[in-house]
Amino acid sequence: MCLFQFFNFFATRTRYASILQHNPLWGKGQNLYVFGAMIISIAIQLFFTQIGWFNRILGTGRVPPKYIMPTLGFGMLWLIIDELRKLYIRKRPRSLVARIAW
Repeated sequence: MCLFQFFNFFATRTRYASILQHNPLWGKGQNLYVFGAMIISIAIQLFFTQIGWFNRILGTGRVPPKYIMPTLGFGMLWLIIDELRKLYIRKRPRSLVARIAW
């Protein structure tokens, strides 16, 4: 869930501009705090799932890689689909898809 949120964040940063046009690393859309927040989020997730004491107290456990890898694939698919939607909207701004875009 945590990993998929990263892909969702980058996909929905803007309504029309691509992630390459509205880059979080440089330019007008620069936001370097995002990467710090991502690292903190992953650290908290690992902290609560990998430390045995928290596993016993909170009833959590390790997440096997077989459940993590599909999340990365679906996240990339989500990002690609949204980038294609943005491309279509930029090419055809008066289409039905452009009118119902959030």
